[in-house]
Amino acid sequence: MASYHLEPVSISAPTAEKRFLDVAFRLPSGGARDPIYPATGLQVSVCDSTNDMEVFIERATSRDVVVHGADATLRSLRIPESEVPRMQHSAAASLTVKLHAWRGEKWLGTWELGTLEQQACK
Repeated sequence: MASYHLEPVSISAPTAEKRFLDVAFRLPSGGARDPIYPATGLQVSVCDSTNDMEVFIERATSRDVVVHGADATLRSLRIPESEVPRMQHSAAASLTVKLHAWRGEKWLGTWELGTLEQQACK
């Protein structure tokens, strides 16, 4: 299988008005029937480098991905605030957010999306 290419675009932390973590990315491939092909799942993780801890959020499938009509390569995931891990015992001021791509149990790659301020995750 050819390598999987994903381009991180942005992350947006949950707020009082918007109760989800919004993750935006670009995929040059994928079609209308399966917007993340050849991956079968995407998984977001939150990393605390001070403790070498990485917490994974449940895998998302193509049904969870929003394809933006004006730009067919732009896609996003919305993760409910309640599912965003809290690093309560962390001394880190910010946490790194990563996106992992999977095809079944085969890992296709990991991309760093950016950082979240620790208070945005509480």
